[in-house]
Amino acid sequence: MSVNAESVGVQFAKYYYETFDKDRSKLESLFVDVSTMTFEGERFIGKKPIIDKLKSLQGNPMHVTSTIDSQLTVDNGVLVQVNGQIKFSDIDPPHTFAESFYLKQEGNYWTVLNLVFRLSLDHN
Repeated sequence: MSVNAESVGVQFAKYYYETFDKDRSKLESLFVDVSTMTFEGERFIGKKPIIDKLKSLQGNPMHVTSTIDSQLTVDNGVLVQVNGQIKFSDIDPPHTFAESFYLKQEGNYWTVLNLVFRLSLDHN
């Protein structure tokens, strides 16, 4: 079966950010015990530590993606690179972010094996 990496990346990002913005705890099913997340330079390994970190973030975030680029990997995974902006409240200015995901198919669904998130430095 051939994987359409662009379609997987766009569908994944849409689901991920909509779910993140509404209820981050519902993202738990995307991760497995060997998943690794680097969030602003801090590393978390495993489903529970990753979800605990995501749930600990303050505010009610709203993501707006500007680009979603995806590639099929040599082992039929999908590498997804997302750039966009995130706001944590109505009075908070938007912050530019970059986020990368390495997805691997497990049966009929995709899991996140690796995630790297970084806010971009805003230059005024």
